[in-house]
Amino acid sequence: MPSILLYILGFIACAGVIIYSGTKLSYYGDKIADLTGMGKVWVGLILMASVTSLPELITGISSVAIIKEPDLAAGDIFGSCIFNLLILSVLDARLKKPLFSIVKSSHIVAAIFGIILLTVAGIAIYLSKEIPSVLWISSFTFALFAIYILSVWGIFKYEHNSQIESPTEVITHTASKSPELKKAVRAMPSML
Repeated sequence: MPSILLYILGFIACAGVIIYSGTKLSYYGDKIADLTGMGKVWVGLILMASVTSLPELITGISSVAIIKEPDLAAGDIFGSCIFNLLILSVLDARLKKPLFSIVKSSHIVAAIFGIILLTVAGIAIYLSKEIPSVLWISSFTFALFAIYILSVWGIFKYEHNSQIESPTEVITHTASKSPELKKAVRAMPSML
């Protein structure tokens, strides 16, 4: 019985660390987006998504390399996508206004590319026996990588163009903001 209590306490401690780190991650991600002018959609898509996807990366690698169960890796990644969409619906229910009416239109581009990536991944699973591979790598892997690079570039260009059209959001970058940016960039890895 005491070992179950230790597991529960460990789980609560890890949950507390995640909640604290997630709050700080959001704060510093917002600061980096403001101070660099890269745009909040792009910083969320690249920096924050990369950091928050590290558990899926480790789970995927260990599922395939150590346990030899690729179904766990695929289930974790696809399940994470579905759960993240559930989180959006819960947030929408908690806000006074509809969530999708207050986010930027840049998310439409991100959602379209996300749908394309998930569709290609689904087709790759469906056609896994028929599609050619290069050594041990599925040819769809190269397509997924290329679509991801194209989507990152497309979202960056779309958001950059929308910032040019609405100059109220443009922040002047001065030497006085440089120490603040360095502090925000240094704080991000310390939360891992």
